[in-house]
Amino acid sequence: MADGGAAGGVPDGRLRPGRSSALLPPRHPARPGLRRDRAAALLPRACLARAHRRDGRAGTGVSPAAWAAAGAALVAVRLALGPTPQVTPRPDSARQVSDLDVRRLLLTLTAGAGSSLLVPGVAGGVAAVVVAAVAWRLLGRLPPAAEIRRRERLASELPGAVDLLACALRAGSDAAGALGLVAEALPGPVAEELRGVLLRLRLGADVGAVWADVARHPQLGPLGRALARAHRSGASVALAADRLAEELREVHRGRVEARARSVSTKAAAPLGLCFLPAFVLLGIVPLVAGLVATVR
Repeated sequence: MADGGAAGGVPDGRLRPGRSSALLPPRHPARPGLRRDRAAALLPRACLARAHRRDGRAGTGVSPAAWAAAGAALVAVRLALGPTPQVTPRPDSARQVSDLDVRRLLLTLTAGAGSSLLVPGVAGGVAAVVVAAVAWRLLGRLPPAAEIRRRERLASELPGAVDLLACALRAGSDAAGALGLVAEALPGPVAEELRGVLLRLRLGADVGAVWADVARHPQLGPLGRALARAHRSGASVALAADRLAEELREVHRGRVEARARSVSTKAAAPLGLCFLPAFVLLGIVPLVAGLVATVR
């Protein structure tokens, strides 16, 4: 009786009509049916075939035209963006580059996920890929925050460095000696840049070529141009440094004042957003409630 119940309640190992023998392997080796390993191998295929069968035919849930469109979109985006430039980071900034890549990846994934939620269906997947690729490319072109802070620090420390340079030149030092004194007295990025210039001068590089290279620097350009003009004309380098220091102080003072004036403008939008809920609750809601009561 136990064996008959295990075989579906019918003697001789026969199964009731409507029962699948493939899904019920026999417990006794003498009874017919599929082996356990073969049934386990065929069961996933049967389930997938039933899940993807449409109108009596086996197929995928997405049409081949949709997959072709998605592939074409991927190829078009890859060709439009071009090869990604390979930048080798310095050893001392490896952690900084790693953090930047993590933030870039998170922002890219957020942009792709948002576009896929806004656009439904297969078009949403294509839009997510396109938006993620464009976001990754655009974020890669932005300079790191540390580099922006370094540039701002260079611009703010340059007037004091030029003042010290003029004092050293008036005391009788040559250009190389004055640069060395300033580099030793000042910390930060200005001293690092001046040490590179000083090294070239001590190695015997042409003074005019060195000042021309400094003139092409984004932040040290005014210093390089002033020293290059003094070198070509034979004028006093100390006097040129004094004039440049005064000009740089005026420019820096103007930048600080403009930044201070822009604080009120930038704070207007957050303050307006803070007062907006109170304005809606105290001004608009009572008005709308009164109009509704009048209409009724």
